[in-house]
Amino acid sequence: MLSEFDFIHYAVAREDIESGDITHVTRFFQKIESSDALCRKFQGRIELSIAGYDTDRRELWEIREVRKWFKKVDSKINWLYFCNVTPPAHGFKAYVACLSDTRRVADQTDVSPRVMRVSMDNEKRFAILDRNWPKLNAMTDRLGMSIDENKRISFEVLDALEIPHD
Repeated sequence: MLSEFDFIHYAVAREDIESGDITHVTRFFQKIESSDALCRKFQGRIELSIAGYDTDRRELWEIREVRKWFKKVDSKINWLYFCNVTPPAHGFKAYVACLSDTRRVADQTDVSPRVMRVSMDNEKRFAILDRNWPKLNAMTDRLGMSIDENKRISFEVLDALEIPHD
């Protein structure tokens, strides 16, 4: 049934976040990873979002349960390979923000009301990449993808994170 779609938006239920349940999302990704055809089809085409917090005024990275859930599921998903990193890439950026000790910058006087300045721990952002590049490399090797395809994916991820590269 998944092969009928070109893009998947997977919304994690608030109940799963609050209970710390990662079984549904890990089974979903395991199902895709069990098929080389599905892996190829959904490279960069899965948007993962967190549902049920629309009326909460906090950002997802400010919610302890969301941060804990992302930390728990982190090693189970091939984030760099599967996640949509095309701007605005909300799901991927939420994942990174939740694991990077994101904080509001105290002085917000020089930004418009619709913009929020934040800071992230860059060591933690780069640690996310270090943990995930081996999974990306393993997947591209498994699928017989070229080094140029691997670089394209890597550079798209770096672009999403606004990290300069050559």
